[in-house]
Amino acid sequence: MQNKSWEIVVAGLLLLVVAIVITSNKSDSNQEYEKQAEYTISVNNQDTESSSIKVIDLKELEKLEELKQLESLSALESLESLKSLSGLVPQEAREKLVTEINKAIAELEGDTSVSVSFDLEDGLVLLHKNYELVPGQWSKISPGVYAYSKEFDASGLKRSTISIPAGSITIVGTNNPKAELLVEASGQIKSSDELDKYISISSAIDDTDAVFSFESLVDESKSNIQLQATLSVPSNMEIYSVTKAGHISSTNIIGDQSYKTLGGHIELESLDGEIAAITEGGHISISESSGVIILESLGGHLNVEECEGDITLKTAGGNIGIDKTSGVLNARTGGGNIDIDIVKSTGEIDAKTSAGTVNLHIPTNIKANIILSGTSTRLDRAFTFEGSRKKGEILGKIGGGGVQYTLRTSFGAVNVTKND
Repeated sequence: MQNKSWEIVVAGLLLLVVAIVITSNKSDSNQEYEKQAEYTISVNNQDTESSSIKVIDLKELEKLEELKQLESLSALESLESLKSLSGLVPQEAREKLVTEINKAIAELEGDTSVSVSFDLEDGLVLLHKNYELVPGQWSKISPGVYAYSKEFDASGLKRSTISIPAGSITIVGTNNPKAELLVEASGQIKSSDELDKYISISSAIDDTDAVFSFESLVDESKSNIQLQATLSVPSNMEIYSVTKAGHISSTNIIGDQSYKTLGGHIELESLDGEIAAITEGGHISISESSGVIILESLGGHLNVEECEGDITLKTAGGNIGIDKTSGVLNARTGGGNIDIDIVKSTGEIDAKTSAGTVNLHIPTNIKANIILSGTSTRLDRAFTFEGSRKKGEILGKIGGGGVQYTLRTSFGAVNVTKND
């Protein structure tokens, strides 16, 4: 059983400010409310519009130190004591302040798992409440946020599969034989029972595979529930992950991998193996990886940095960037630029765009056969060249010849320049 903590910020004393906030300690929520705090302080994170109050000036700052004494009291006693602040608040805002303190008291009444602390530097009074995270079922971890967790021994497993209907997926490879899945659900969720009516969970673990599937039981276009899944597994694990609408990130995995999203970006780092990443509406980036790499997007950019291997890149309408990469490169885009910067030649390069510029940056000691074709073509005079030059075509050898470089564009320029 795990514990998750959320915070209720009961009174904010930001310099000359007193206000009340109820929110969670999740980083995304904190950033949102910190931005709001400059102008208004929200009391209820599910109804920010109706519960916002203006910043209230205090005149007697010397009394703030006395608040530290409230830490020795119970949370509810501390809240009751905070009502004394109303005497320091202008009459027009006093009733609002007391009302919001009473709301916090009503929410926590009878709950002894709450502690209070004060951050006078940032001007906040914080209430901390621990929620129990029960493995294998939805557990409340903050207002409107529920989590599903599953820990399992993955030392003998070969593959892990995770699929969700909407939301982000994060894959993390570790040196720990134990694996863990944590899925957070956020939205207008009243209870775990209500969440069970929206999302079905299927999990199966056998001798070789761990499969987790989250399926929507309602029309996804009408559901406001967002999922955030984090799967931590041993690094030498095959991974298959799918989300219909969300981002995917993965790091430190060795093995066959498949990442697919219908409407988000994919970010990959420090991977090795046969890697396939497909998105129908986002960008894909991969760095510091090796193996057989296939990246495909229907409408986004593709970026490869510090990778080596057999690399295939396809996008219907985005740019392709390849930097400090070696190996066999095959790049296609229907309507964007292709920019390739390699540090050494270890394989063929075939790059084509229907409408855009193709740039290849290579060391001057490269040995290759080249075919350049476009509206205009240019080969840096720094290269030793044998062959024919025309405005729209250059054919021949550089450095005496070697691997094949084919660079083509139907409408645009093709340029080969030195990078040393």
